Amino acid sequence: MIGIIGGTGSEGKALAVRLASIGDEVIIGSRDEAKAKAVAENIRSKSSKFKVKGMSNFNAAQNSELVIITVPYNSQKNILNEIKSELVNKIVINTVVPLIFKNSKVFLSSVTDGSAALEAKNILTNSFVIAAFQTISSDQLIDLEVKVTSDVIVCGDDLISKRSVAELINRMNGLRAIDAGSLYNSIYIENLTCLLVNINKVNKVNSAVQITGI
Repeated sequence: MIGIIGGTGSEGKALAVRLASIGDEVIIGSRDEAKAKAVAENIRSKSSKFKVKGMSNFNAAQNSELVIITVPYNSQKNILNEIKSELVNKIVINTVVPLIFKNSKVFLSSVTDGSAALEAKNILTNSFVIAAFQTISSDQLIDLEVKVTSDVIVCGDDLISKRSVAELINRMNGLRAIDAGSLYNSIYIENLTCLLVNINKVNKVNSAVQITGI
């Protein structure tokens, strides 16, 4: 069972659709449980095979074996502190990037801990925090008719957890996990995400990352 915290946003819904399409059971989490259930129902309407349900963020964390964080950065601290008791000894995939949208431009907010993923790790001291999925457009992921060809850069300090996340990514058609080392390197991934968003805005595309030579 995979829980998506903040799963009613664009990234959460996109990942839920992709995960459901490969047979995983998914829980959409939200501070508004009614909204989570409505989004889950909408996703189930796409296919009778999709196993998706909606719960509060707390219950989603409690009932999941693996959790994906897709909340806005300015909500991350509060939400993680609310649910961290339910994430002990669990793999937590952090997709959060502290982007600022201002005057038609995109900037990266300064984070005291260095990156959103490192901040998450410092809150979730008894969880296995892995950074992944930051550089993929939710517009690409949510449309199952779109052929996505992209590498997913994965950072983390626990090798077993990182391997489990890589296996999950590699099950998704068109995606390939790339091990980028320790969670510290999430600093560079978040910066790269900001650059990609700007590239997309300038060129009106959904660009993706591919690492050659590996």
